[in-house]
Amino acid sequence: MENEEDLPVTVTAVTTSMIVEPQAQKGAAVTQMTIKAPLPVEKRTVFGPSGKGDLGTITDEMAEKIECKAGVVRLLNGVEGRNSGYGLKHIEAKESRGKQIAGLGYRNVFAYVSYIAGGFDAIALQDDGRLVLIKRNGPYSHQCVCQWDEDLEIWSVTTSIPMRRERDLKIVWGAEWN
Repeated sequence: MENEEDLPVTVTAVTTSMIVEPQAQKGAAVTQMTIKAPLPVEKRTVFGPSGKGDLGTITDEMAEKIECKAGVVRLLNGVEGRNSGYGLKHIEAKESRGKQIAGLGYRNVFAYVSYIAGGFDAIALQDDGRLVLIKRNGPYSHQCVCQWDEDLEIWSVTTSIPMRRERDLKIVWGAEWN
């Protein structure tokens, strides 16, 4: 039998720090490995104190009805930016938003986003293909804007905001707000 070190290896990506995943069944000799680059910090999932990272789900049924992809909803670390920002850094960058969220009784942005994504009442579709998850409570329409991340195959939270009215949203799943 050949020594495993002598078997050919296919390298699909190279970085300075690499994660190696063998591509063989248990007990079989490894003949191919995929080397994946680690995720950039901004693409990493934010986890809650309990280790929860998947905050909600766009189910197959919902996805079929609204003609989008099914998948989990996650809050990523993200980046700041007025027009190109997303995720935790983007939401936290606006100080007034943090004060508004805290004023509603949420410990932090993660708790607020978890509340919405974990129990939304409706979904709206924006012209750019982003989804708006809506959780209605009292006078507020709590909203998370999500976009599909092709690399991670998830719905990534772009931003989140409590609103007293629902702007001109096209509701595609769930009930209209009276």
